[in-house]
Amino acid sequence: MRSFKVIPDVVSAAPKYLLNVTYENRVKVHLGNELTIAQTKNAPVKVAWPFEVGELYSLFMVDPDAPSRQNPRFGQWMHWLVVNISNNTISTGNVIMSYNGPNPPQGTGFHRYVFLVYKQEKRSKGRQNFASIANRAKFNVTQYAKSHNLNELVSGNFFQTKRG
Repeated sequence: MRSFKVIPDVVSAAPKYLLNVTYENRVKVHLGNELTIAQTKNAPVKVAWPFEVGELYSLFMVDPDAPSRQNPRFGQWMHWLVVNISNNTISTGNVIMSYNGPNPPQGTGFHRYVFLVYKQEKRSKGRQNFASIANRAKFNVTQYAKSHNLNELVSGNFFQTKRG
Protein backbone atom coordinates (compact mmCIF):
# COMPACT_ATOMS: atom_id res chain seq x y z
CA MET A 1 0.00 0.00 0.00
CA ARG A 2 2.94 2.31 0.61
CA SER A 3 4.49 1.77 -2.82
CA PHE A 4 1.26 2.99 -4.47
CA LYS A 5 0.91 5.79 -1.88
CA VAL A 6 -2.43 4.54 -0.57
CA ILE A 7 -0.50 5.27 2.62
CA PRO A 8 -0.56 8.30 3.15
CA ASP A 9 -3.06 9.43 0.46
CA VAL A 10 -6.01 7.52 1.97
CA VAL A 11 -4.93 6.21 5.39
CA SER A 12 -1.94 6.95 7.63
CA ALA A 13 -1.09 3.35 8.53
CA ALA A 14 -1.49 -0.10 7.06
CA PRO A 15 -4.49 -2.17 8.12
CA LYS A 16 -3.85 -5.27 10.23
CA TYR A 17 -5.04 -7.71 7.56
CA LEU A 18 -5.32 -8.00 3.79
CA LEU A 19 -8.95 -7.79 2.66
CA ASN A 20 -10.08 -10.63 0.38
CA VAL A 21 -12.11 -9.07 -2.46
CA THR A 22 -13.36 -11.21 -5.34
CA TYR A 23 -15.44 -10.08 -8.32
CA GLU A 24 -17.40 -12.26 -10.76
CA ASN A 25 -15.41 -14.90 -12.67
CA ARG A 26 -12.97 -15.26 -9.74
CA VAL A 27 -11.34 -11.89 -10.46
CA LYS A 28 -9.38 -11.01 -7.32
CA VAL A 29 -8.19 -7.66 -6.00
CA HIS A 30 -4.57 -7.78 -4.87
CA LEU A 31 -2.50 -4.79 -3.77
CA GLY A 32 -2.71 -2.60 -6.84
CA ASN A 33 -3.23 -5.19 -9.54
CA GLU A 34 -4.74 -3.87 -12.76
CA LEU A 35 -8.36 -4.81 -13.40
CA THR A 36 -10.69 -3.61 -16.14
CA ILE A 37 -13.76 -1.44 -15.76
CA ALA A 38 -15.83 -4.34 -17.12
CA GLN A 39 -14.45 -6.75 -14.50
CA THR A 40 -15.39 -4.39 -11.66
CA LYS A 41 -18.65 -2.84 -12.85
CA ASN A 42 -20.74 -4.96 -10.45
CA ALA A 43 -20.21 -5.27 -6.72
CA PRO A 44 -17.78 -7.96 -5.57
CA VAL A 45 -19.26 -11.40 -5.02
CA LYS A 46 -17.08 -11.91 -1.96
CA VAL A 47 -15.49 -9.58 0.59
CA ALA A 48 -13.91 -11.26 3.60
CA TRP A 49 -11.66 -10.38 6.53
CA PRO A 50 -10.77 -11.86 9.93
CA PHE A 51 -13.71 -10.89 12.13
CA GLU A 52 -14.80 -11.20 15.73
CA VAL A 53 -18.18 -12.85 16.29
CA GLY A 54 -20.72 -10.32 17.54
CA GLU A 55 -18.77 -7.27 16.35
CA LEU A 56 -19.94 -4.84 13.66
CA TYR A 57 -17.90 -3.48 10.78
CA SER A 58 -18.02 -0.73 8.12
CA LEU A 59 -16.82 -1.30 4.54
CA PHE A 60 -15.63 1.54 2.31
CA MET A 61 -14.55 1.76 -1.32
CA VAL A 62 -13.02 5.06 -2.45
CA ASP A 63 -11.11 6.48 -5.40
CA PRO A 64 -8.52 8.98 -4.14
CA ASP A 65 -7.64 9.94 -7.73
CA ALA A 66 -10.73 11.82 -8.89
CA PRO A 67 -10.58 13.18 -11.52
CA SER A 68 -6.90 12.10 -11.89
CA ARG A 69 -3.93 11.10 -9.76
CA GLN A 70 -2.12 14.26 -10.91
CA ASN A 71 -5.09 16.47 -9.98
CA PRO A 72 -7.19 14.74 -7.29
CA ARG A 73 -9.39 17.75 -6.52
CA PHE A 74 -12.53 15.58 -6.08
CA GLY A 75 -10.84 12.69 -4.27
CA GLN A 76 -11.56 10.73 -2.28
CA TRP A 77 -14.60 9.75 -4.34
CA MET A 78 -17.02 7.48 -2.46
CA HIS A 79 -17.93 4.35 -4.43
CA TRP A 80 -19.43 2.11 -1.74
CA LEU A 81 -20.27 2.27 1.95
CA VAL A 82 -21.91 -0.44 4.03
CA VAL A 83 -22.18 -0.19 7.83
CA ASN A 84 -23.30 -2.54 10.61
CA ILE A 85 -21.87 -5.62 8.89
CA SER A 86 -21.93 -8.70 11.09
CA ASN A 87 -19.59 -11.70 10.66
CA ASN A 88 -18.20 -10.27 7.39
CA THR A 89 -21.50 -10.98 5.64
CA ILE A 90 -22.16 -7.82 3.60
CA SER A 91 -25.88 -8.60 3.25
CA THR A 92 -26.32 -8.18 7.03
CA GLY A 93 -25.21 -4.55 6.82
CA ASN A 94 -26.95 -1.29 6.05
CA VAL A 95 -26.06 0.13 2.63
CA ILE A 96 -25.37 3.85 2.93
CA MET A 97 -23.97 4.18 -0.60
CA SER A 98 -24.78 1.48 -3.15
CA TYR A 99 -21.87 0.04 -5.08
CA ASN A 100 -20.88 2.34 -7.93
CA GLY A 101 -18.26 0.70 -10.15
CA PRO A 102 -15.16 2.48 -11.40
CA ASN A 103 -15.74 5.08 -14.09
CA PRO A 104 -12.50 7.04 -14.48
CA PRO A 105 -12.54 9.78 -17.13
CA GLN A 106 -10.79 9.07 -20.44
CA GLY A 107 -7.14 10.15 -20.47
CA THR A 108 -6.69 10.36 -16.69
CA GLY A 109 -4.51 7.28 -16.34
CA PHE A 110 -4.78 4.68 -13.63
CA HIS A 111 -7.00 5.30 -10.62
CA ARG A 112 -6.60 3.45 -7.31
CA TYR A 113 -9.78 1.91 -5.88
CA VAL A 114 -9.30 1.29 -2.19
CA PHE A 115 -11.35 -1.03 0.02
CA LEU A 116 -11.15 -0.54 3.80
CA VAL A 117 -12.89 -2.27 6.69
CA TYR A 118 -13.17 -0.64 10.12
CA LYS A 119 -14.44 -2.19 13.32
CA GLN A 120 -17.36 -0.25 14.81
CA GLU A 121 -17.68 0.59 18.51
CA LYS A 122 -21.47 0.59 18.26
CA ARG A 123 -24.30 0.26 15.75
CA SER A 124 -24.22 3.10 13.23
CA LYS A 125 -27.29 5.15 12.39
CA GLY A 126 -25.69 5.68 8.97
CA ARG A 127 -28.00 8.34 7.63
CA GLN A 128 -25.63 10.35 5.45
CA ASN A 129 -26.84 10.51 1.87
CA PHE A 130 -24.27 9.78 -0.83
CA ALA A 131 -26.79 9.66 -3.69
CA SER A 132 -25.83 13.23 -4.56
CA ILE A 133 -22.55 13.64 -6.44
CA ALA A 134 -21.67 16.53 -4.14
CA ASN A 135 -21.74 14.19 -1.15
CA ARG A 136 -19.60 11.54 -2.87
CA ALA A 137 -16.84 13.93 -3.94
CA LYS A 138 -14.12 14.99 -1.50
CA PHE A 139 -15.02 12.22 0.93
CA ASN A 140 -12.39 11.53 3.59
CA VAL A 141 -12.33 8.02 5.07
CA THR A 142 -10.12 9.06 8.00
CA GLN A 143 -12.39 11.96 8.97
CA TYR A 144 -15.50 9.81 8.61
CA ALA A 145 -13.92 7.08 10.74
CA LYS A 146 -13.03 9.57 13.49
CA SER A 147 -16.47 11.18 13.53
CA HIS A 148 -18.21 7.77 13.68
CA ASN A 149 -15.93 6.17 16.30
CA LEU A 150 -14.37 3.73 13.85
CA ASN A 151 -11.07 3.52 15.69
CA GLU A 152 -9.68 0.25 14.35
CA LEU A 153 -8.72 -0.19 10.70
CA VAL A 154 -8.99 -3.96 10.37
CA SER A 155 -8.46 -4.79 6.72
CA GLY A 156 -7.78 -3.25 3.32
CA ASN A 157 -6.85 -3.87 -0.29
CA PHE A 158 -6.93 -2.02 -3.62
CA PHE A 159 -6.76 -2.34 -7.39
CA GLN A 160 -6.14 0.02 -10.27
CA THR A 161 -8.05 0.63 -13.46
CA LYS A 162 -8.20 3.16 -16.27
CA ARG A 163 -10.41 3.94 -19.23
CA GLY A 164 -9.08 3.02 -22.65
